[in-house]
Amino acid sequence: MNPGKIFEDDVQRLFELNSLPFTREGSKRTYGISHSGKGKFDFLLETAAIECKSIDRDTNLRMPWQNVKNTALKAHQLKALREYSRKGFIAGLLIQIRSKDKLYWLNIDKLNNIIMDKGMIKALTNNILSEYAEELTVLEDFVEILVTKDGIIGKH
Repeated sequence: MNPGKIFEDDVQRLFELNSLPFTREGSKRTYGISHSGKGKFDFLLETAAIECKSIDRDTNLRMPWQNVKNTALKAHQLKALREYSRKGFIAGLLIQIRSKDKLYWLNIDKLNNIIMDKGMIKALTNNILSEYAEELTVLEDFVEILVTKDGIIGKH
């Protein structure tokens, strides 16, 4: 089975258990919301856009620079996340590094900081993610990023 799809299924179950309305963009499966645009990332919530990445090694989370092939991150995905962030959405990458048993949330705005600070890095390695991303102990911790104390999906 595809580890990326398993990870997406786990995220979907998390949203369903917490009654968070979403559209799963890749398959167009909706739960609690009616809008569904072109699939630019894995999940679209009322005020959040999320791209999930499950990789075996951190060096495989390669950036989509010109002339770089087989990148885990695609330029159109990053562009779409940036567009949603500019609209006031929570937008970013939910990253699982299986070999290190690590889970990170990287807000798309932090990716800009990484590039400004580090230049055109080849990949989002564990060292870079531990510096710029929010490490999650368990997947359930991700809900706290999406939901305010009032139980409403927050805007960041």
